[in-house]
Amino acid sequence: MATRFDPAVSPATAAQPLSAAACWQDRFCRLTSTGMVRLPATNWRAPAEDRVADDFVEKVSVGAAIGQDSDRPSDRLASLFAENKRVTLVLCASGTEVPDGLAVGQAFASLSKALGALGHDLAPAALAVPAHWDAFPEIIVEAAAACAGQPDVFAMLSPDLLDAVQRKTLLCPTGARPLPARRRWNELLDFAAADPRFHLVPEESAGPADPMLDYRTMHGPEPGLAQPVTARSARIRLELDVARLVRETRCRPARIAILCEDLVALGDGLLEAAAWPLPELAGHAASRRRLSLHLRELGDAAVLLGGHPERLATFNRLGELLTGIGVAARRASRKLACEAGVSGSVDAGRGSAALRHSHLLVWRPWDFFPPGLAEAADQAAYSHLFPLIRLADSPGWRRRGIEDPGLYGRMLRLGWASWRKK
Repeated sequence: MATRFDPAVSPATAAQPLSAAACWQDRFCRLTSTGMVRLPATNWRAPAEDRVADDFVEKVSVGAAIGQDSDRPSDRLASLFAENKRVTLVLCASGTEVPDGLAVGQAFASLSKALGALGHDLAPAALAVPAHWDAFPEIIVEAAAACAGQPDVFAMLSPDLLDAVQRKTLLCPTGARPLPARRRWNELLDFAAADPRFHLVPEESAGPADPMLDYRTMHGPEPGLAQPVTARSARIRLELDVARLVRETRCRPARIAILCEDLVALGDGLLEAAAWPLPELAGHAASRRRLSLHLRELGDAAVLLGGHPERLATFNRLGELLTGIGVAARRASRKLACEAGVSGSVDAGRGSAALRHSHLLVWRPWDFFPPGLAEAADQAAYSHLFPLIRLADSPGWRRRGIEDPGLYGRMLRLGWASWRKK
């Protein structure tokens, strides 16, 4: 049985130094001591098992009576907020009609009242709202006004909306009036220019490299990376500095393979040891094994590998590195599947070839920007690397370091188009 992680206790001084828990704790110390592997920076003072068990998604049905809803979202949210967890509230319509701002305001007022009776404020980290809803501007104002603090806003972009933007046509959503797609797109970019907490998030991802992922079941973006995940699911995230990996391993396949094997084993141990706020989340984590390895600092890695980001050689070398990391991570997951069993989400017929984990490699288009890159011309140069997002198992869409709205819109559409080519 896994124990809670304590960095002050080394395997040599633990009561059972050869236990499985001691082994992954030792891996944790070795991997994080150099800064190459990091935990999510949600709460630096929290222990490891609390920091990785974060970033959840909950659905709020607009039109359903909160107090009479069998799902009782207020009870679940109270449990998450009691543990200071970050939550995205995803708005969805309870019927065929698209809700307006008044309906959303009433739903959130009811939810806030129910949470208040349980001793908690309605304080989500983010709100996710379908961008094609006719009353989108009023809805985000009403929803945010009912929340404590200032949540981020994720505008969820349906494939039909993005296609209509590309073709400059009308969008005809079910249960709503035809919507001029370009006009709505410009409104969204104006919101993004006015508020850095506003993010555009494509809803759909086609043809994932990870066969364990079914994007038809994805409900909304989690608050950390705006990565599409299933509502009421459990996953953990570890961060890998790819630029530091290049410096320390010199891209030697054997060293990368060892690192990835240790990293996947560490994540697998943390799935068991994480402090999940709800019993069903602990069961979900153990059965589905959702492990996200967030690859960061891809722009710096590209410079180390080939120099200028517009060079084809740079693109090819970074692509080879990311492919190698993916192969090594999946090999490590298959090795653990042979030793400990596969995820509950995998068909039994796949046998020893099955992965033990889903999600695995995750990065955002903006991870191709070196930190501090502010000039639009420089950002445009690094966008030549965006097609490599197709090598990820799952994308994240939270923007970083890009302020020009026109450039943001063009780059997001480029990243989305590259992802759709998987």
